Amino acid sequence: MELLSAAAGDLLARLMASVGAPVGYGPGEVCLNDPALQELCQYGLAAVFGQRAMPIAPATALTNLLARRQQALMDSHRELLADYERLIGQSVSPASAQLEVLTCETEVLAALRGLQAQSSCDYCAVDLLPLVAVTRPRAPHRQIYTKNLLSSSGLVFLAGWQYKLIGELPLRMALCDGVAVVMLSPAGYEMAAVIRVPTVITALRHYFDLLWRQATPLDGEEGRQLTRTQRLIVGMLLSGLGDETIARSLGVSTRSVRRHVASLELLAGVSSRFALGAASVRLGWLDGRGDVVR
Repeated sequence: MELLSAAAGDLLARLMASVGAPVGYGPGEVCLNDPALQELCQYGLAAVFGQRAMPIAPATALTNLLARRQQALMDSHRELLADYERLIGQSVSPASAQLEVLTCETEVLAALRGLQAQSSCDYCAVDLLPLVAVTRPRAPHRQIYTKNLLSSSGLVFLAGWQYKLIGELPLRMALCDGVAVVMLSPAGYEMAAVIRVPTVITALRHYFDLLWRQATPLDGEEGRQLTRTQRLIVGMLLSGLGDETIARSLGVSTRSVRRHVASLELLAGVSSRFALGAASVRLGWLDGRGDVVR
């Protein structure tokens, strides 16, 4: 790599040989506007003292030259990094916005609730329980349950939704308004992918429509009948038992009991345990005496 232009190198050799040169326009003089002199001064290899251009001591000059060259390289490196960041921002950011992997159950549940809450958009779900009590939505809300999920004690049927039944499926997902949440964990809500890629959304919707045509209509009123575990929990709740006592009686965790209670509230369309009692009578879960209907 050449550190100086040819003209600046020749002028430097001349100044060093003659221990400088007068400034001017005559023979043997150096013009202040000479690009070669300006280059030498820029790199610290020469300086103008009064009316004479003088070379700088070689060791000092070389140190100054290398320092300036290093600074130029650092500036170029920063520019290169800035260009790279701009390129990454243009090519990666949109993709990351179109595909996001969630590895926290709280985030997965929040994403699913966000889709289900959009009552004015066509909502489709496969093998996932409703998490938001959106009753009588303005746009179709279609839900496909599998036989395994149908036997779940947390199964929920909401008014205005359409339900169908199908056998085992390899994929659990929810679709709404150009967004899909595809579960990546075999069960539960530990991991999911949030997809906004239009071509993928179209393919997933075609897949859902194919399943919907093959599935068997499911009677929502039948689904509103409680399972054995749900009936036991309703009875114990209305008897005044706490979650810990109910959990010990059923041989399950307290967290499981609370999930069942949340599903019962969602199924009944209420938001408190107090209102769950009145709703249980209205829905036929309790008879007029307050006993659980078997």
